[in-house]
Amino acid sequence: GKRPFEILNLDHLGPFVKSTRGNQYILVMIDNLTKYVKLYAVRSCGTDGVITSLEKFILQFGIPRRIISDRGTAYTSRAFGEYCSRYVIQATMETDRTWDKHITEVECNLNNAYNQTMGDTPFHVLYGYFPSFKDGVLRHVVKDDVWDDSTRLQERVRERITKEHELWKLRYDKKHSKPIMYRKGDIVYIKRPPEATGESTKLQPKYRGPLIVTQGLPNDVYKVSALRAEEGRQYVTTVHVSRR
Repeated sequence: GKRPFEILNLDHLGPFVKSTRGNQYILVMIDNLTKYVKLYAVRSCGTDGVITSLEKFILQFGIPRRIISDRGTAYTSRAFGEYCSRYVIQATMETDRTWDKHITEVECNLNNAYNQTMGDTPFHVLYGYFPSFKDGVLRHVVKDDVWDDSTRLQERVRERITKEHELWKLRYDKKHSKPIMYRKGDIVYIKRPPEATGESTKLQPKYRGPLIVTQGLPNDVYKVSALRAEEGRQYVTTVHVSRR
């Protein structure tokens, strides 16, 4: 194509585990010029899902001049043919017998694509540098003419992924878990918050306790105190159930 989204390649991926919305497949749309990808979750490989997804695509990017797909029933149906005629879209159906020639290029693109969770590309994390490619094969991804320590990069990625997982768990727990109700007199332990004492947190116990619930407050907050005084002082605090 001479402009982005003039020629569009379509294909389905799946089936995957059915989502809560009833979707099992992904309709992949790839711009022939820029290789820009759009993904749409669909219930099946049928024509309805393709047309609905194309409607969303057209509202965002405009009408493609030509669509290239395989000979699946979604694209050979009368309904799809009428849809293309209405928008004056040329539908080309191909049986790609040379797909294996493109595996290396696809692999290269995937390994040099920015991963949001890692905050980096897989290639850079593994080898410590950004490769340079000629125009037309892959965008110029050279960031700096440096060689980074891949071991440090991998450690950074592990920390980032761990934080991402913890964040997702917090979001999931907040959305799905029901608050635990405590009564006066219950014995509990609470997660110890980070303290700016200069001491290594690895040497400190992760939880403080045992403590006793002395009063229930609004919004899942409780007043707790130590079972006994230490050095003449009784530890008392208010705490949210999320610190259990």
